[in-house]
Amino acid sequence: MDIAVIIPTIRIQSAAECIDSLILNAGIEHTIICEVDRERIGCPKMVKRMVDNHKYDMYCFMGDDTRGELNFLKIALQYMNEIDWGLVGLNDGSGHICSHWLAHRKLLEHLGGEFFHSCYKHCYCDDELLERCKLLGRFVYAKDAKIKHLHPSLNKKIQYDEDYKRVYSSEYIKHDRELFLKRKKDKWK
Repeated sequence: MDIAVIIPTIRIQSAAECIDSLILNAGIEHTIICEVDRERIGCPKMVKRMVDNHKYDMYCFMGDDTRGELNFLKIALQYMNEIDWGLVGLNDGSGHICSHWLAHRKLLEHLGGEFFHSCYKHCYCDDELLERCKLLGRFVYAKDAKIKHLHPSLNKKIQYDEDYKRVYSSEYIKHDRELFLKRKKDKWK
């Protein structure tokens, strides 16, 4: 199975540290695809672009502010093998069970061709992905597939930079929450 780790990037130095952690800790063979979001089109659109431009059996989504812990990808793949195909949530310590994930390409035919609906600005796209995969019976949470999420909401020593402030602005959150509720009500159409 071919696995690509996709890293939509805003913070270039942080992404380099993420890549270093992947090389050291993935535990299995994989390809790393890291692309800088120079236009600030946002994570959902970046994920779509990266998946559309690179054909792999599976994709592992990591943020540029994450670090893989020992054998995290190998462990996630073991969970994937238990469900054959679907979505595996990684444990990033945030309490969100699907902020970062390993997904099988076969999901795309059930999700309208994209893991994150690209109309989201940043938030709630992972909530939609999780709910839709649960409805399909194709989700499992890999508690022992651990990554560190170096996010200001999880670590008070990390400052909110301009990009964090933008994507977690009340305007973006309101837009994404309303979109999520509308799409859920309309059965994800």
